[in-house]
Amino acid sequence: VDDLEVSSGKSRAKGRLQIGLAGERREIKARLDAPLIDLQEFYGAEDKARRESEPARGDGRVFPDDPLPVAALKALEGKVDLHVEKLRLADGRTMEGVGGRVSFKRGRIDGEDIKLRLDERELRLRFSGDASSGRELALNAALSGEKVPLAALTGLLGMSAAPQGAPTDVAVNLTGRGASVRALMASANGDVRMVVGPGRIKNRALDVGADVTELLNALNPARTRDEYSELKCAVLRFPVRNGIATIDNGIAVETAKVRLIGGGTVNLRTEQLELGFRPAANTGFGVGGLARFAKVSGTLADPQIGLDMASAAAGAAAAGAAMITGGLSLLAGGLLLNDVPENVCQVALSGAPKPKQESGGSIFDPIKKLFGN
Repeated sequence: VDDLEVSSGKSRAKGRLQIGLAGERREIKARLDAPLIDLQEFYGAEDKARRESEPARGDGRVFPDDPLPVAALKALEGKVDLHVEKLRLADGRTMEGVGGRVSFKRGRIDGEDIKLRLDERELRLRFSGDASSGRELALNAALSGEKVPLAALTGLLGMSAAPQGAPTDVAVNLTGRGASVRALMASANGDVRMVVGPGRIKNRALDVGADVTELLNALNPARTRDEYSELKCAVLRFPVRNGIATIDNGIAVETAKVRLIGGGTVNLRTEQLELGFRPAANTGFGVGGLARFAKVSGTLADPQIGLDMASAAAGAAAAGAAMITGGLSLLAGGLLLNDVPENVCQVALSGAPKPKQESGGSIFDPIKKLFGN
């Protein structure tokens, strides 16, 4: 097809497509140039209503178990070039110069030089896959960017509440192997790191469910009164090993009025959650209704929110709050600090200092000292 044209609503693409149908392999050569791809049409109100009205997946899982087209990927030979002049996000912002190349050769798939640019900042994606077995896909993917506006990331996820400012450094590296997305996630290994700089977020524009809104309000009661939250910094950092994300005090958010530290585990095999958060008011701000401890348990598809709003004596606050919400294991495992540090973002970025183990001493200590040991 020498003059291929595709359109859907405002979105347009044109180019050239060549597919070889002879033999066992499918040779493909394609180039598509799109003046505009409008994600607002895909994340529109009608589409959102349709998705919300659809029944939940039968097994109650987020990651689908549908087989990946591994055999079809193995049979492909050639390359596909894509260039999008303007990509309109769900929040109305526009990214320019989106594009890259994907090549196929004997079951190998390589994504090369894939870039998304917004406000002169680039978000880069690189991936390689191996479907040569014809039974499963081995995938290696990396996403990176420096000082990318946070609004670009939330817009790609279909969130219409665009943060202002908040330059974000992103570094995600993940590998996995399997015949479905669920299997890929269950075998995932890698590291995730996001560091967000100063900005502000319109509090009531976040499109979240009632439970999550309750959690946000408990962690930052000022958001129910203030139009904006003035963000100082935020950090998300954790490794993934064999499908388990272990967040060792690797979540932090600091606004002008509150700061919080978070940690726990996300089991990508079973989709089980066990996350705990400790908030504290910054000096000079009296924030009433601030939770002492919050926990998110359940699953990715059905998270359960637990809050400790009771006041307690300082000595019993940590243990009492943890027991009320079932979060004692997070404290015992060291994945969540007992106290909220002043520099929450630095702690989340570099790791919380581990307490030194006190030694009970030995009956031989005096003898060792005698000989200078």
